[in-house]
Amino acid sequence: MGGGLSEVLRTLQKFSEIATLGKLVTSTDKTRFNPRIDNFFYNKWTLLKLMFIQLYTPLFTSIAKNYFAELNYVDLFAGSGVGRLKDTDIIIAGSPIIALSFARIPFVRAYLVEISEAKIEMLKRRVNRLRELSKDESHRDYVFSDLSDIKVYFMGYDANEAVHKIFCEVAKRHNRLLRNVKKGCINLIFIDPFGLNFSWSSLRCILLSLIHISEPTRPLYISYAVFCLK
Repeated sequence: MGGGLSEVLRTLQKFSEIATLGKLVTSTDKTRFNPRIDNFFYNKWTLLKLMFIQLYTPLFTSIAKNYFAELNYVDLFAGSGVGRLKDTDIIIAGSPIIALSFARIPFVRAYLVEISEAKIEMLKRRVNRLRELSKDESHRDYVFSDLSDIKVYFMGYDANEAVHKIFCEVAKRHNRLLRNVKKGCINLIFIDPFGLNFSWSSLRCILLSLIHISEPTRPLYISYAVFCLK
Protein backbone atom coordinates (compact mmCIF):
# COMPACT_ATOMS: atom_id res chain seq x y z
CA MET A 1 0.00 0.00 0.00
CA GLY A 2 2.75 2.42 1.05
CA GLY A 3 4.84 1.61 -2.04
CA GLY A 4 1.90 2.21 -4.35
CA LEU A 5 1.15 5.54 -2.72
CA SER A 6 4.80 6.58 -3.04
CA GLU A 7 4.72 5.85 -6.76
CA VAL A 8 1.54 7.87 -7.20
CA LEU A 9 3.03 10.81 -5.31
CA ARG A 10 6.25 10.61 -7.32
CA THR A 11 4.28 10.59 -10.58
CA LEU A 12 2.26 13.61 -9.44
CA GLN A 13 5.47 15.40 -8.54
CA LYS A 14 6.98 14.75 -11.97
CA PHE A 15 3.79 15.88 -13.67
CA SER A 16 3.81 19.04 -11.56
CA GLU A 17 7.41 19.76 -12.59
CA ILE A 18 6.79 19.60 -16.34
CA ALA A 19 3.56 21.58 -15.96
CA THR A 20 5.44 24.28 -14.04
CA LEU A 21 8.14 24.25 -16.70
CA GLY A 22 5.48 24.71 -19.37
CA LYS A 23 4.11 27.68 -17.44
CA LEU A 24 7.56 29.23 -17.03
CA VAL A 25 8.54 29.10 -20.71
CA THR A 26 5.19 30.60 -21.78
CA SER A 27 5.26 33.41 -19.23
CA THR A 28 6.24 36.29 -21.54
CA ASP A 29 4.33 38.05 -24.31
CA LYS A 30 6.64 36.58 -26.97
CA THR A 31 6.38 33.03 -25.68
CA ARG A 32 2.77 32.94 -24.55
CA PHE A 33 0.66 29.89 -25.45
CA ASN A 34 -0.90 30.33 -28.87
CA PRO A 35 -3.67 27.83 -29.73
CA ARG A 36 -3.16 28.45 -33.44
CA ILE A 37 0.51 27.38 -33.23
CA ASP A 38 0.46 25.18 -30.14
CA ASN A 39 -2.25 22.96 -31.57
CA PHE A 40 -0.96 19.65 -30.26
CA PHE A 41 -2.87 18.05 -27.39
CA TYR A 42 -1.07 15.68 -25.02
CA ASN A 43 -2.90 12.51 -24.02
CA LYS A 44 -1.90 10.12 -21.22
CA TRP A 45 0.52 8.22 -23.47
CA THR A 46 2.26 11.43 -24.47
CA LEU A 47 2.62 12.31 -20.81
CA LEU A 48 4.27 8.95 -20.11
CA LYS A 49 6.79 9.56 -22.89
CA LEU A 50 7.56 13.04 -21.62
CA MET A 51 8.03 11.82 -18.07
CA PHE A 52 10.33 9.09 -19.38
CA ILE A 53 12.55 11.77 -20.95
CA GLN A 54 12.31 13.77 -17.73
CA LEU A 55 13.54 10.80 -15.65
CA TYR A 56 16.03 9.40 -18.14
CA THR A 57 17.91 12.56 -19.18
CA PRO A 58 19.56 13.31 -15.82
CA LEU A 59 20.69 9.67 -15.50
CA PHE A 60 22.00 9.59 -19.05
CA THR A 61 23.98 12.83 -18.75
CA SER A 62 25.39 11.93 -15.33
CA ILE A 63 26.82 8.64 -16.66
CA ALA A 64 27.81 9.70 -20.18
CA LYS A 65 29.92 12.65 -19.01
CA ASN A 66 32.45 10.18 -17.61
CA TYR A 67 33.15 8.61 -20.99
CA PHE A 68 32.54 11.23 -23.66
CA ALA A 69 33.92 14.67 -24.42
CA GLU A 70 30.57 16.02 -25.61
CA LEU A 71 26.92 15.21 -25.04
CA ASN A 72 24.42 16.22 -27.73
CA TYR A 73 20.63 16.12 -27.91
CA VAL A 74 18.63 15.48 -31.08
CA ASP A 75 14.85 15.91 -31.31
CA LEU A 76 13.50 15.06 -34.73
CA PHE A 77 9.90 16.19 -34.08
CA ALA A 78 10.49 19.05 -31.66
CA GLY A 79 7.22 20.95 -32.11
CA SER A 80 6.76 24.37 -30.52
CA GLY A 81 8.15 23.40 -27.13
CA VAL A 82 4.84 23.03 -25.29
CA GLY A 83 1.44 21.39 -25.65
CA ARG A 84 -1.89 21.41 -23.87
CA LEU A 85 -3.09 18.46 -21.80
CA LYS A 86 -6.16 17.06 -23.52
CA ASP A 87 -9.52 18.31 -22.15
CA THR A 88 -7.79 20.79 -19.81
CA ASP A 89 -6.14 24.23 -19.88
CA ILE A 90 -2.88 22.84 -18.43
CA ILE A 91 0.20 23.70 -20.50
CA ILE A 92 2.94 21.03 -20.46
CA ALA A 93 6.56 21.42 -21.53
CA GLY A 94 7.47 19.41 -24.63
CA SER A 95 10.39 17.02 -25.16
CA PRO A 96 13.09 19.57 -26.19
CA ILE A 97 12.35 21.85 -23.24
CA ILE A 98 12.31 18.90 -20.83
CA ALA A 99 15.56 17.37 -22.13
CA LEU A 100 17.47 20.65 -21.99
CA SER A 101 16.08 21.48 -18.54
CA PHE A 102 16.69 18.17 -16.78
CA ALA A 103 20.19 17.41 -18.08
CA ARG A 104 22.51 17.19 -15.06
CA ILE A 105 25.40 18.08 -17.35
CA PRO A 106 24.34 20.54 -20.07
CA PHE A 107 24.37 19.26 -23.62
CA VAL A 108 27.04 20.88 -25.79
CA ARG A 109 24.80 20.90 -28.84
CA ALA A 110 21.09 20.46 -29.44
CA TYR A 111 19.60 19.79 -32.86
CA LEU A 112 15.89 20.63 -32.81
CA VAL A 113 14.00 19.68 -35.95
CA GLU A 114 10.53 20.97 -36.82
CA ILE A 115 9.11 21.39 -40.31
CA SER A 116 6.50 24.02 -39.37
CA GLU A 117 7.91 27.56 -39.64
CA ALA A 118 5.51 28.92 -37.03
CA LYS A 119 6.36 26.18 -34.54
CA ILE A 120 10.13 26.45 -35.01
CA GLU A 121 9.98 30.21 -34.50
CA MET A 122 8.00 29.76 -31.28
CA LEU A 123 10.41 27.04 -30.16
CA LYS A 124 13.34 29.46 -30.62
CA ARG A 125 11.64 32.01 -28.38
CA ARG A 126 10.91 29.43 -25.71
CA VAL A 127 14.42 28.01 -25.71
CA ASN A 128 15.74 31.56 -25.33
CA ARG A 129 13.32 32.03 -22.44
CA LEU A 130 14.66 28.78 -20.94
CA ARG A 131 18.21 30.16 -21.19
CA GLU A 132 17.11 33.21 -19.23
CA LEU A 133 15.47 31.05 -16.56
CA SER A 134 18.57 28.85 -16.30
CA LYS A 135 20.64 31.79 -15.03
CA ASP A 136 18.39 32.15 -11.99
CA GLU A 137 19.33 29.79 -9.15
CA SER A 138 15.76 29.92 -7.82
CA HIS A 139 14.65 27.79 -10.81
CA ARG A 140 17.10 24.92 -10.20
CA ASP A 141 14.25 22.51 -9.39
CA TYR A 142 13.13 22.87 -13.02
CA VAL A 143 16.27 23.86 -14.93
CA PHE A 144 19.21 21.91 -13.53
CA SER A 145 22.08 23.86 -15.17
CA ASP A 146 23.01 27.16 -16.74
CA LEU A 147 22.24 26.79 -20.46
CA SER A 148 24.07 29.91 -21.64
CA ASP A 149 26.79 28.04 -23.55
CA ILE A 150 24.76 25.34 -25.30
CA LYS A 151 24.72 25.61 -29.10
CA VAL A 152 21.16 25.09 -30.31
CA TYR A 153 20.48 24.44 -34.00
CA PHE A 154 16.89 25.05 -35.04
CA MET A 155 16.35 23.07 -38.22
CA GLY A 156 13.25 23.81 -40.27
CA TYR A 157 13.45 20.61 -42.29
CA ASP A 158 11.55 17.43 -42.77
CA ALA A 159 12.95 14.98 -40.20
CA ASN A 160 14.10 12.56 -42.92
CA GLU A 161 16.20 15.27 -44.53
CA ALA A 162 17.54 16.53 -41.22
CA VAL A 163 18.77 13.09 -40.08
CA HIS A 164 21.41 12.93 -42.79
CA LYS A 165 22.57 16.52 -42.25
CA ILE A 166 22.87 16.02 -38.50
CA PHE A 167 24.72 12.73 -38.65
CA CYS A 168 27.16 13.93 -41.28
CA GLU A 169 28.12 16.82 -38.98
CA VAL A 170 28.16 14.69 -35.83
CA ALA A 171 30.41 12.05 -37.43
CA LYS A 172 32.99 14.69 -38.36
CA ARG A 173 32.82 16.23 -34.90
CA HIS A 174 33.17 12.85 -33.22
CA ASN A 175 36.25 11.93 -35.24
CA ARG A 176 37.92 15.29 -34.50
CA LEU A 177 37.33 14.81 -30.79
CA LEU A 178 38.79 11.31 -30.90
CA ARG A 179 41.94 12.62 -32.56
CA ASN A 180 42.32 15.58 -30.21
CA VAL A 181 41.13 14.42 -26.79
CA LYS A 182 40.74 10.63 -27.25
CA LYS A 183 37.03 10.82 -26.38
CA GLY A 184 34.16 11.25 -28.81
CA CYS A 185 30.61 12.53 -28.50
CA ILE A 186 27.36 10.78 -27.67
CA ASN A 187 23.93 11.77 -28.92
CA LEU A 188 20.65 11.29 -27.11
CA ILE A 189 17.98 11.14 -29.81
CA PHE A 190 14.25 11.46 -29.22
CA ILE A 191 11.97 10.34 -32.04
CA ASP A 192 8.22 10.65 -31.68
CA PRO A 193 6.76 11.08 -35.18
CA PHE A 194 3.21 11.84 -36.14
CA GLY A 195 1.82 8.95 -38.17
CA LEU A 196 4.15 7.21 -40.63
CA ASN A 197 6.20 10.23 -41.72
CA PHE A 198 9.60 8.83 -40.77
CA SER A 199 11.28 6.68 -43.39
CA TRP A 200 13.10 3.39 -42.97
CA SER A 201 16.24 4.84 -44.58
CA SER A 202 16.32 7.54 -41.88
CA LEU A 203 15.82 4.93 -39.20
CA ARG A 204 18.63 2.84 -40.70
CA CYS A 205 20.94 5.86 -40.64
CA ILE A 206 20.35 6.21 -36.92
CA LEU A 207 20.55 2.48 -36.16
CA LEU A 208 23.96 2.27 -37.81
CA SER A 209 25.23 4.82 -35.31
CA LEU A 210 23.96 3.04 -32.22
CA ILE A 211 25.89 1.13 -29.62
CA HIS A 212 24.77 0.31 -26.09
CA ILE A 213 25.64 2.70 -23.29
CA SER A 214 27.31 -0.28 -21.59
CA GLU A 215 30.06 -0.12 -24.22
CA PRO A 216 30.99 3.56 -23.95
CA THR A 217 34.67 3.36 -24.83
CA ARG A 218 34.44 1.86 -28.32
CA PRO A 219 36.05 4.31 -30.79
CA LEU A 220 33.02 4.56 -33.05
CA TYR A 221 30.60 7.29 -33.96
CA ILE A 222 28.13 6.82 -31.16
CA SER A 223 24.52 7.59 -30.38
CA TYR A 224 21.93 6.43 -27.94
CA ALA A 225 18.37 6.79 -29.14
CA VAL A 226 14.99 6.86 -27.47
CA PHE A 227 12.43 5.61 -29.96
CA CYS A 228 8.75 6.38 -29.60
CA LEU A 229 7.68 5.15 -33.02
CA LYS A 230 3.94 4.67 -33.44
